[in-house]
Amino acid sequence: MMIKSILVPIDGSRHAEKALTYALEMAEKCEAGIEILTVVPEVVSSPDWMKEYTEKMKEKSEEMLSESFRMAKEIILDINISKRLEEGLTVEKILEIAERGNHDMIVMGSRGLGFVKGFLLGSVSNKVVNHAEIPVLIVK
Repeated sequence: MMIKSILVPIDGSRHAEKALTYALEMAEKCEAGIEILTVVPEVVSSPDWMKEYTEKMKEKSEEMLSESFRMAKEIILDINISKRLEEGLTVEKILEIAERGNHDMIVMGSRGLGFVKGFLLGSVSNKVVNHAEIPVLIVK
């Protein structure tokens, strides 16, 4: 199987940072492109304070995404690296972008949520592994 495009969802966690580094090394060896993805929860109708909070979260996510993109370009200059910020449900957006973007693999961190929240809701990485149509590499 040829790997030409890798999707790397990030959330600012240490695990996501390690996953991006691993994906960059893999992409360089395979001469594959990378798309770095961050998903911000979408707020449709809510109180004004929640909309303000969401806007601030979106700004922070854009900063984190831009910093990861800049770091990736500094590490590896000769592969195609793109970034994308999406709004919506995290797992659904990751799966949608993976399919729509014709990615060959998803590389992501093993944990981004806190222990209790991850335990109660099930981790994003676990849900992606169980529903993705393409290979998923989880980096610890």
